[in-house]
Amino acid sequence: LLHHAHIAQISGQCYRLKDKLKSGQIQKETKATTFE
Repeated sequence: LLHHAHIAQISGQCYRLKDKLKSGQIQKETKATTFE
């Protein structure tokens, strides 16, 4: 089971990744590291 804090952390990262993806600063490959 995932801890609530872990889920919140992933959500925060996804939100930031979305912003960076729009800017084109990072590649989609970074999404894979979000689950770690």
